[in-house]
Amino acid sequence: MELCIGKVINFKETTYYIRTLEYMRDKSIASLLGLSINEYQNIVKRFNSYIRSDGELFFKNKEDAEKCIEILETYYLIMKRLTGE
Repeated sequence: MELCIGKVINFKETTYYIRTLEYMRDKSIASLLGLSINEYQNIVKRFNSYIRSDGELFFKNKEDAEKCIEILETYYLIMKRLTGE
């Protein structure tokens, strides 16, 4: 599984979110990382994300999303691989 950035463009602004090729919902991504949705949200919020009205986390800056992905991949995906999960 590889995390990547999704992009939403509307007439007011462009926002970004974390996704995989298969999943776009935060709850699914949290589960794949072995985290509860609350743990996942707490981590992602540290990178200037905000919760939209649909309950999903978004970023105003692509760079913030990139930094967040780097941390998630470094700490959580690598740990899952090392433990054989």
